[in-house]
Amino acid sequence: MNVTQAFARMRHCRDLAAFYRRWSATEAAGLPLGSALSGLNDDSAPVVASRVDYIRDLLQHGSIDIQVGFNGFTAVEVAFINVGRESGNLDGALGCLADLFEADYRTVLRARGKMTYPLMVGLCACWIPTLPLAFLVGPWFWLINGALLSGAVFWLGGAFLWRYFVRLRSSPRVAQVRFFWALATSLEAGVLVDEAIALSAEATSPSNLSATLRHVSPQGRPIAEVLQQTGLFDEAALNMVRTGELAGRLPDALRQAAGYLESGVL
Repeated sequence: MNVTQAFARMRHCRDLAAFYRRWSATEAAGLPLGSALSGLNDDSAPVVASRVDYIRDLLQHGSIDIQVGFNGFTAVEVAFINVGRESGNLDGALGCLADLFEADYRTVLRARGKMTYPLMVGLCACWIPTLPLAFLVGPWFWLINGALLSGAVFWLGGAFLWRYFVRLRSSPRVAQVRFFWALATSLEAGVLVDEAIALSAEATSPSNLSATLRHVSPQGRPIAEVLQQTGLFDEAALNMVRTGELAGRLPDALRQAAGYLESGVL
């Protein structure tokens, strides 16, 4: 994976966020999916076009049973779409997917901002320190050497950039943000607490949080208590969750905690 491919793959988050935001709006407006499909692909992004084409094929066969792996749909996307359809809150579930991909794209911007300077320094290091070769050996040798080193930076830098994005995305704070967003929507959709936690844990994968929460069972206990026992959640965020549970406004509290965590206030 080179630098260009890494940036293109990272931009998928932005394209999918816009796609699910538009789909959520059409569902909230009560538009039939078949009539709204053309408008869902306004940006013509390949990652969106493949999903729209797949949905169109399903509708032509009289089904909307989206499967994982077909035309890019991930397990998290399919899980939230199915929860939304089964609960009658599809627009809310699609909105949550948009929120998750928007959170990912903000992580993309952080990764890009932190990696642009090192990549530029690496490219400069391929040419400036080796400039004496142009006088000692010859200009053609210097040009060939610089081109080979630049190619190496271009390819290795892309792999490093993608790994850095994945590491940022699985960081404890970002994983908590994704979990709270997903849990809020799952609970609003009427999903049982055990299933909602498992589904929301999947939305944080891969991360330590996801691996830990797969083995958690609430067994009727308050959610804040269950999450605190993992030792992976910010205490201030858990206090907001407790307050939301006591006030009967848990989804709102979860979203508020996610917003504060992402902004760095907590």
